[in-house]
Amino acid sequence: MLEKRFRELYGDYCDSEKSIKDFEKVFLNLKSLKAQDLDEVKMLLLIKSIEEEDEEIPDWHDVSGFDETEKMLYSLVDTRWEKWLGIKIHPDTLQNYDPKDIIIHCLWEMTFYSYTQEIIQAYFRDFREGFDKELAEDMKLSSDGIKLDDLPENEC
Repeated sequence: MLEKRFRELYGDYCDSEKSIKDFEKVFLNLKSLKAQDLDEVKMLLLIKSIEEEDEEIPDWHDVSGFDETEKMLYSLVDTRWEKWLGIKIHPDTLQNYDPKDIIIHCLWEMTFYSYTQEIIQAYFRDFREGFDKELAEDMKLSSDGIKLDDLPENEC
């Protein structure tokens, strides 16, 4: 049902039959999950077409969470899939995209790092833990935010 349109949108990035089958498995998995709210955050799913100035870079679609309170965009790549299913869709996205295209762009974003959310969650957990350790070691900041390790010795 979605395969033909999926190939039209993302065929340049993913042309193997295995990839299509993996996306089908994710889609079927999503149908079995129960939608959950994003806690207290008032988030809407927003998809925007991004036109690149450089002709060698293909245009693409940004899939983000739009926080209505803060008027900020957030990445959803490490969001649990049950919570993806609970996000309401921004009116601009509903106006500018066919429902099939919304599903396909979301599937692409959801599976950017893996076809299973357990692997995605582990990847981002490891990333955050590694970043925190690096931050603790490398970012020794003074009270006004200057990295002390970068100052010449006679200024410390």
